[in-house]
Amino acid sequence: MTEAAVERDLDAWLQGMAEAMSAGLRRELPEFAANGRRDSLAALETILLERLPDKYSAEDRDAQTLIDLAARYIGETLIFNFQGCYWRAGYSGFEGVPIVSVPDGIYRPPCPEQLVDVVVRKRTGGVLTDVFDGIAELVPDRSEPLEGLDDRYADATMPAPPDPAEALAVWLQSMPVALEKQLAGYLPENFALTYERDSLAGIEAAILARLSEEGSADERRNAGFIDRCARYVGEVYVRAGEDARWDVGQGMFQWYPMVAYHDGKTEPVSPLSLVNAAADRKRGTYLTMLFDNKQKSARPRTTALGPVAERFSS
Repeated sequence: MTEAAVERDLDAWLQGMAEAMSAGLRRELPEFAANGRRDSLAALETILLERLPDKYSAEDRDAQTLIDLAARYIGETLIFNFQGCYWRAGYSGFEGVPIVSVPDGIYRPPCPEQLVDVVVRKRTGGVLTDVFDGIAELVPDRSEPLEGLDDRYADATMPAPPDPAEALAVWLQSMPVALEKQLAGYLPENFALTYERDSLAGIEAAILARLSEEGSADERRNAGFIDRCARYVGEVYVRAGEDARWDVGQGMFQWYPMVAYHDGKTEPVSPLSLVNAAADRKRGTYLTMLFDNKQKSARPRTTALGPVAERFSS
């Protein structure tokens, strides 16, 4: 399918929102109380688990209408409850699929269709409320009322996905708030954000404390914490290396910004991968060890960088 065809399909999908959320829900889920609140996501998840009885059920052709309606409802619930959320064309692995843009500073946005798949595969009963709670931790409640679905979407066009450079720029603009305000809330009160090597041990201790249970790194409620830790780890590398810069993720690092070295020899670093690996290995010294190894090949920085708020202001 061409890019233009995908865009036209997503426009039609968006324009059909009012019909889907009224007649479609009544027809497919007559027992469901669609009140647009957190508790309705828990109820929807219960229904999905009953209607899709095993992890392969989401692949059945007959289940696609249910999955589409559930995805629409999940997205609309996030948009209804949180300031600044809206539908847009997917990217970062979700090309051609609607996603919800959420101003939480997390690089990869939630894809409601994929969340339905996670619900069916994990079968824990708490996936959707976990997503809701993770966003609530970082995004304010919606402060102004929304127009009705007909008024919002009757002639709507789906906003195009950002190109990688734009996505990186938006992510970097949120760096001051993410690090200087939000990260501090996850850490011990006396923790100093020095952006130096010795602080990595404290960051790793916080990672191990919050992500101690198996699978916890995959839960959306921890996505903000992981993102903020990855930002900090990346900044430690950037401040230490003369040739280190934040850059668009590529190849195996495409799901998150990476620290690239513009010296033609030093391999890039994926801060997100480092945080997840530190949680998995449970050593307590993993981040420091990897940093020391990288510094053996990277040129040390000789030109000091300014404060985060100055470098990444919008």
